[in-house]
Amino acid sequence: MDTSCAQSVGCRPSAVKVYQPMARIGIFSGSFDPIHKGHIAFAMQALDRANLDKVYICPERKPPRKPGITHAHHRFEMVKLATRAHTNIELLELLGNNFTPAKTLTRLKRKFPKDTLILLMGSDLFEHMHSWKNVDILLRNVGLVIGARGNYEVTESLAVAHKLPRQPRELTILDSIERDISSKQIRTQLKGYHSSKAVLASVSRYAKDHWLYEKIKE
Repeated sequence: MDTSCAQSVGCRPSAVKVYQPMARIGIFSGSFDPIHKGHIAFAMQALDRANLDKVYICPERKPPRKPGITHAHHRFEMVKLATRAHTNIELLELLGNNFTPAKTLTRLKRKFPKDTLILLMGSDLFEHMHSWKNVDILLRNVGLVIGARGNYEVTESLAVAHKLPRQPRELTILDSIERDISSKQIRTQLKGYHSSKAVLASVSRYAKDHWLYEKIKE
């Protein structure tokens, strides 16, 4: 093989144009205080049922109506621990303290300009989506994957979809595997010096090491 060209000054290989197919990107936002097995199970369901290439978990830094939320740094670190065994689920740190349809969509489209965006959310949040400001802008640009939680049935989420000002680009409704797990319940368990089977051991250790949910005895 003649390597003289490769070794000579100024000789460059011809540019090779690599085709990058459009990806289907799942965006799973929330407080994740803490992230638990139900979140991971839902992300895995969405990857399979909605044919997603990747799911990004995006903790909101300062979600409204949650003044006592754990600092975002700790929630980011717990997401990293919970997702490290999954190559197609990972943390995405978005700018801004609060997520809004207009601002957050702009940031997402800037990061994923050619990809199809699919938002993941629980049925409890989906129930109020019709009242969000600028939700029509969001629905024009994204698909939705809804996880039925608690006492919600899949048929109820279908009824909620009819309340939206416009239909999303696509809609997938899943019967969540771990529908009864809640972060609030986990925080209560950890404050009482108990462990919780609903969180991964690595997340539980991190929370305990940093005294995130433990109540100091008087």
